[in-house]
Amino acid sequence: MVHDDLVTVIINCHNGEKYIRETIESVLNQTYDEFELLLVDNCSTDNTRDIFSSYNDKRLIYFKTSNKVSLGSARNIGLELSNGKYINFIDSDDIWESNKLEFQLHMIKGKNYSATYTQSINMYEDGRRILSSKRRSDEIISLEKISKYYDICLSSLMINFTNNKIKNYKFNENLEALEDADYVLKLLSESPMIYINKPLTIYRIHSENISNTRQDLFYKDIKLMKEEYKREGKYFLLQNCDYFYDIQLYITSLNLWKNNNPFKSQSKLIQIKRKSFKHFILMIIVLIPFKLLFPIFKKIGLSIK
Repeated sequence: MVHDDLVTVIINCHNGEKYIRETIESVLNQTYDEFELLLVDNCSTDNTRDIFSSYNDKRLIYFKTSNKVSLGSARNIGLELSNGKYINFIDSDDIWESNKLEFQLHMIKGKNYSATYTQSINMYEDGRRILSSKRRSDEIISLEKISKYYDICLSSLMINFTNNKIKNYKFNENLEALEDADYVLKLLSESPMIYINKPLTIYRIHSENISNTRQDLFYKDIKLMKEEYKREGKYFLLQNCDYFYDIQLYITSLNLWKNNNPFKSQSKLIQIKRKSFKHFILMIIVLIPFKLLFPIFKKIGLSIK
C-alpha cells in the first residue's frame, strides 16, 4: 500500500560513478524515511549500477533506459514510474542535508502551491562553498518574481503532485540545457512556489557541468522555448526567455574573460538588455586579466557568476 505522504526521489544519471555514492547516502540519511529512491540510469557504461545495487534497501528502485535519451526524456521516465505524492529530483553529483525532505514536506503538505524549493550552496572544486540565492528570507514565489530573478536549483525542488494540475506537466524532451527551467516556469504558471531560506541542498559545480561545456545549447533552447510559447499562446512566458538570454550572455562573457578574451567578453556584456550596475562595473573589470583577480576573489569568498 502506498503511504499517503510517500515522497519519490528521482536520480537521473549517465556515468555518475564519481559522485553518486555521496548523493545516494544523502538521500538514505534523510530524517523523513517514507520515500522511494528511483535511479533512472541513462545507459551508463561505468559502475553506476553496481554502486546503486550495493545498497540493500527495499526503497531503492533501478531502471535502465534501452537507449540513451535526452535528460528531459529521462526525467519524464522518472515521473511516469513514480508513486509518490511529492516528487523530488536530485542530480547524481548533488547532496542534501538530512532534514531536507522533512522540512519541505512540513511546509507544503495540505497547501495548493506547485512546489517548494530551498536555498542552495554552490560547492566548487577548489573547496569554496557559496550561497546560491540572494534571497534572505522565506518567500512566496510567483511567475512574475522568477522572471526578475531565477534562483531555482532543480535538486532543491519538492513538487506537489497533490495539486492535480501540476501532474499534467512534463519536461520538454527537445531541450538540452534549459529543460529544468522550462518545466519550472510551467509549474509556476499554474501556482506559486514556496522558497525556504535554509541551505538544504548542495549543488556541485565542476568542469563537467553543461554550462561550462556546451554554452551553445542554452542559446538554442531559448529559441525553441520562444517558438513553443508563441505557438501555444503563452506570451506571458516570453519575458523569461529574454531574462535567460541575458543570463547566458553574462555567463558567456565570464568564460571569455577567464579564457583571456577581454574584448569579446566586454562585447557580450554590452549585448545584455537589462543591465544592472554590476554589468557596467564588469565591463571595466574584464579588461584586467582574470588570473590576477581570481586569488583576491577566492580570498574574500566572492563568486563571480
